[in-house]
Amino acid sequence: MVKHFFCVLLAFVTFHSVFAVEDIFVTDTIKNLPENIQLRQLYLDALCFKKQGKSDTALQFLKEYIKKDTTNSAVYMDLANMYIAANDAKTAQFYMHKAALLEPTNYWMLRTDGLLMMKCQNIKGAIGVYEKIVSLYPEKTDDVASLAALYTQVGLYDKASEQWAHYEEIEGTSDKLVSQRYSLYKKAGKDKDAQKLLDDYVALSPNQAHNYLVKANLLLNDGQKTEAEKLLKKTLKRFPEEKTDINIALMTLYLQTGEDKKAADISKKLLADKDYDFEFKRSLLSSLIADSAMSTYVSDADFKTLIKDYPENDYSYLAYAEYLLSKKDVKAFNYVRKAVEVNCENTIAWEMLLDRLAETNSKEYASSLEKAYQCNPNDGVILFYKGSMAKEAHDATSAIDFWVKSGEALLQKSDKWKAAVVYGLLADEYMARKEEEKAFAAYKSSLYANPTNSHVLNNYAYFLAEAGKDLESAERYSGAAVESNPNDPVFLDTYAWVYFKMGKITTARLYIEQALQYVKIPDADLYEHYGDIVWADGEKNTAWEYWKKALELSKSPSSSLIHKAKTGEYIK
Repeated sequence: MVKHFFCVLLAFVTFHSVFAVEDIFVTDTIKNLPENIQLRQLYLDALCFKKQGKSDTALQFLKEYIKKDTTNSAVYMDLANMYIAANDAKTAQFYMHKAALLEPTNYWMLRTDGLLMMKCQNIKGAIGVYEKIVSLYPEKTDDVASLAALYTQVGLYDKASEQWAHYEEIEGTSDKLVSQRYSLYKKAGKDKDAQKLLDDYVALSPNQAHNYLVKANLLLNDGQKTEAEKLLKKTLKRFPEEKTDINIALMTLYLQTGEDKKAADISKKLLADKDYDFEFKRSLLSSLIADSAMSTYVSDADFKTLIKDYPENDYSYLAYAEYLLSKKDVKAFNYVRKAVEVNCENTIAWEMLLDRLAETNSKEYASSLEKAYQCNPNDGVILFYKGSMAKEAHDATSAIDFWVKSGEALLQKSDKWKAAVVYGLLADEYMARKEEEKAFAAYKSSLYANPTNSHVLNNYAYFLAEAGKDLESAERYSGAAVESNPNDPVFLDTYAWVYFKMGKITTARLYIEQALQYVKIPDADLYEHYGDIVWADGEKNTAWEYWKKALELSKSPSSSLIHKAKTGEYIK
């Protein structure tokens, strides 16, 4: 059965495989080979099975190999990688450690060994591995940082500090390093060292506001709100040219400490400041609205001032409209209209306006859509609206023409979700015109854009079944639709119909009876399908009853339904 509306289903499927390893049987042919050739053959076979996706068998061959030769690090590494792929970190670490012992200077083996140890919470072992890495490769600062973090985790603060000093020698001082060392000093109870670190960092660039901001942020995160606030205010006086970053830092401070009114006062000053451009102010207002605590301090006056300052900017009107919509104030659409008056190429505003007019069945819809189209003849959404209007006017040819252009335009913009909906409608329209090839191509385009659209999956499966084409794909598509909504009688009916066409009558009956269980309004197609399926299952009287019910409900019965209902005999 076909469904005539569309929705989105997002599914994220993960799986976890577990190896079940048994002793391998080595054939007499391999046993009779010289040992070195036998080992090589085992390894080559393992690689071959792995490439074929036969992981269990590959694993068995590798394990057989290490029974005979415990000196090949590559085999241990292959085993480790296979267990990593199976999400078995503990076993993977066991084999990777074996590999690393055989090649004690191999950086990648050592590093993987250390990472796996950390994943397995073997901190002591991980420290040993990273100490070896740092001694062999002292220039690799990522590993130096990892060792410092491990030392910190077990309370070895002095050793951690040594590693951060080593890090600084290589990379130089940075915000990240200062933050790490400050946190370390605080954990170690070395408050004086922590304070000196911040003072020294500021002293490195006393004429740059940035380092003062870093210091203030670390003080704030450490709970020293008063000291951070004083420092920021002092920095603002000294570096007025950096007022943006400093004021935003102050706003953040007040928001973190629950002083919303003080944060709002700063935002008002920024909005009134002539030095800031439109985009900054619009962005600031948007962020304030998005914050539940700060949104209460935003008012109509803020947006009206924005419009007054930027009367030729269409987004000033759109910003106010979005604010009014967040308050469910329909006056928003007066400002959307103003936005398209200022700039008729603003497709965002046109979409908002056209959606509103379509909902309210306004006479203004047709004229507004025509204006939108004249200004934006290649916009995918507006082309879709044009197609829909043509469809309502029973002009299917024009509807198809607009929808084809719409789908192409939306795919060009990578707006795949909307493109999928357009192609789904286009496919249904082609089927209504009995243009099967074009319909199937459109269904494929829809599923390319959104392979989880359950309604497209259902409709495509149904029409494939009706045509008797590619029934295996039809089964797969229909099954995916049912999986998305197992209680939908339309989807269940299609699934049953696909199985009926495949000759799997028992399975077809199972799903058609589920469809009957969930259907709320009697449906002619469903009753006819049920009659066809139970006829094939040998229940001719029951089939006849449902065919007659289907004929009573059908508004435009097919000749085959009329025949079945009158004679009680099945006909395709």
